[in-house]
Amino acid sequence: MAVFLQGSVAALGQTITGFVPGGSYTLNFYLGSRYTYGGYSGNQTVEATIDGQVVGTWALTSNTPFTLRSVPFQVGTGGSQVLKFVGTVSGDETAFVSGVSLEAADSLTVSPPTGVPGIGVVASAGGFTPFETVNLIAYASAPVTIGAATTDASGNVTVDGRIPRTPFGACGLQAVGQSSGTVASGIISVRAWLSASPNTGGVGDTVTVTGFGYAAGEAIGLGWSNPQTSLGSATANKNGSFSAQFAIPSGAAIGADEVVARGQRTGSVAAAQVTVQ
Repeated sequence: MAVFLQGSVAALGQTITGFVPGGSYTLNFYLGSRYTYGGYSGNQTVEATIDGQVVGTWALTSNTPFTLRSVPFQVGTGGSQVLKFVGTVSGDETAFVSGVSLEAADSLTVSPPTGVPGIGVVASAGGFTPFETVNLIAYASAPVTIGAATTDASGNVTVDGRIPRTPFGACGLQAVGQSSGTVASGIISVRAWLSASPNTGGVGDTVTVTGFGYAAGEAIGLGWSNPQTSLGSATANKNGSFSAQFAIPSGAAIGADEVVARGQRTGSVAAAQVTVQ
């Protein structure tokens, strides 16, 4: 899918969570422009900004094919940042943006690399002072210390922690030496998770579902699997979490079934089993 930027008022923006302060990243995306036809052309200039700071500018000519662009940048503060692509040329000049992704310059080894809010994580790094305390900080909707450990005689450390409630996408992690000030950074990719309570019941009984790992503020569509039935919608809070109630629909077959929660902006999907009695 591509998004087009036409004229100087065109912009595409998205709030991204999980940045660590002083972290180094690379922005990757495909950029192209339209061909000339009548009064329309692709002589557009596109700027990429992070929280209003320009990280790259690309002047296009008509019929520029989609080309992978990569630009390194650093952020000064952690947490959420707004990534935006802006067309700066007025008139009917059109550019196209697609396939946007971010990569972190990791110095912290994180295992597992992907998980749901609440999952345990192990982070390892070196280069600290021997026998100093190292705190592990997660940059969710707000920074929070999730673990601590002491380095060995070589300045290496392994810290156990647990990922807090945080929105879908990358959650930045930092291991910070408390005496040396040495910092190692990494990320864990957060995906959605859903639970149902109670997880058994009869037709018409009320079930509460709780979801984590969706985008902040996004609408969540709820559905019953068999027969496929809409169960309404909910909205995730700033941490990407939500809670909603529904009644087990008529026509639900006896036995195990599922309720599914799908993020309407991210497409992130999670399911929870409910047994119909």
